[in-house]
Amino acid sequence: MSDDLEDEDVDAAEQAKEALKQFDEASKRLEANMAAMRNKGSGINADGEVVEEAIKCMLEKDFQKAASLFQQAAEQGHMGAQSMIGECYAEGNGVEQDWGKARYWCAKAAKHDKQGDAAAQNYLGYMYYNGYGGITNKTKAKYWFSKAAKQGNASAERNLSNLSFGDPLKVVYSIIVMIALWVIMGLFEAYEENGFLVVLICAIVGWIIGGVIRKRLL
Repeated sequence: MSDDLEDEDVDAAEQAKEALKQFDEASKRLEANMAAMRNKGSGINADGEVVEEAIKCMLEKDFQKAASLFQQAAEQGHMGAQSMIGECYAEGNGVEQDWGKARYWCAKAAKHDKQGDAAAQNYLGYMYYNGYGGITNKTKAKYWFSKAAKQGNASAERNLSNLSFGDPLKVVYSIIVMIALWVIMGLFEAYEENGFLVVLICAIVGWIIGGVIRKRLL
């Protein structure tokens, strides 16, 4: 009986430790967002202060108040707030889930000034790819993933890579490169001696080079 209680205590302690770790990570992430958002949209002004308050509400898990504050700042043109309220609508945090509004606000943030918000661009690409909040458009999905990836958004880089994996043009370029390599190696009579190895090398190198060519054309 005591062994069971000890096991339960250990499990509870481990769960508590994991919960504290997750909360600490979330706090650091939101604090980083808070610092970044001071320089987005209108900068350190009334809108920026509203966004800071909204992020504090997020930390306190008062999602409804946070969404209300993000909405307020977003309507005043604050880019970071536009991105965050778009995410709130997408995930139903503090507001009723509405993909149409999520796409609207993410598009606002994504197109803000010349650069736009990378997180919003990635989210907008995701919505275009899956048809959330409107029509499905793989071309626009790739465009927004590319925009976000150029700003160093890791999620967008992964999405772009996954999207490009089955890209017909990449397949075409890869086959062309593979055939060219095959012909070149055939001229040196390498194929006759190591047929399977030559095909494998041509396929791998062709796929890599084809991907690079396609990426350059994005």
